[in-house]
Amino acid sequence: MRILVTGCEGFIGAVVTRDLRKSGHKVVGTCYERAPGPSEAFLDLTDPKTFDNLPVIRFDAVVHAAGIVDQRVRRKHMFAVNTGGTKLLIRWAAARGVSHFIYLSSVSVYGWRTMGQNRSEKRTRRSRGIPVVPYMASKIRAERAIESSGLGYTLLRLPAVMGRGDSYLSPTVISALENGGFFTCGSGLRKVSLMCAANLAPVIHRILLAGPTNRAFNCCDAHAPWSAIVAEYARRLGVDVPAAKRSVLSMIIHLGDKRYLLLLTFSRFGAHFPDEQLHHSIPHHHRHGWQAGVAEAVAGYEEGKEDLPLLRL
Repeated sequence: MRILVTGCEGFIGAVVTRDLRKSGHKVVGTCYERAPGPSEAFLDLTDPKTFDNLPVIRFDAVVHAAGIVDQRVRRKHMFAVNTGGTKLLIRWAAARGVSHFIYLSSVSVYGWRTMGQNRSEKRTRRSRGIPVVPYMASKIRAERAIESSGLGYTLLRLPAVMGRGDSYLSPTVISALENGGFFTCGSGLRKVSLMCAANLAPVIHRILLAGPTNRAFNCCDAHAPWSAIVAEYARRLGVDVPAAKRSVLSMIIHLGDKRYLLLLTFSRFGAHFPDEQLHHSIPHHHRHGWQAGVAEAVAGYEEGKEDLPLLRL
């Protein structure tokens, strides 16, 4: 198939682009932060004129992986890229006759319900309020725009994604373990859902072959106790897990500290998103265990690949 993958220079987009090509697809990737290479094109999702850079060919599908996840970015720019950019891409895809729009969304669309267990698609509604975190709201609006676009689509709601270049989960855990800032709240036995970046492209490949589902799916590859995940990071780093504890009430004075909140909420409440619906609709298996994702993330972190100027999917 001919596929357009946005954000091919980002953490997830790069892996998806590479692996879909290995699966035999003809992939054109879009980039923003560097000059385009072979089979790539520059695309600024906030600038309609740059869509003219895309090849004038018939794409069978779009895999939309580009977006801003860095909470330090101004709210206006977050919405301009994640929501406004998605709408521009939808308009372009409709005009080009694209039959399948695959969006790499986020479990953050559940709002504050991202904390807790058994957050399945059927039992957990997408947030209808006004999420405090702009990233959450921008992804919610993007999903709604896709659903109302008339295009055939599949929405994949990703949990924390691990791998070489992971800019969210791994830097938080690794830096806390290395500098003594790690702590837990509660037992740490609640489940946390994960996705290895290396497992994502095979899932997308199966979805491409199956065609549009016009549904949203949790897309995970593992569900493990938080304490076990942390222990694996510590083992790979060769450090001990500190016994420090924090009260859940400390959340109140750390609402602006994303990394503090991750450690507190994952250990106290977990972040568990069953993905049986995806397995039932698109049968697949995962090649890499979550421990391999931890190993890749630690290796990437130690090589300094966590220092990105602008964190993008």
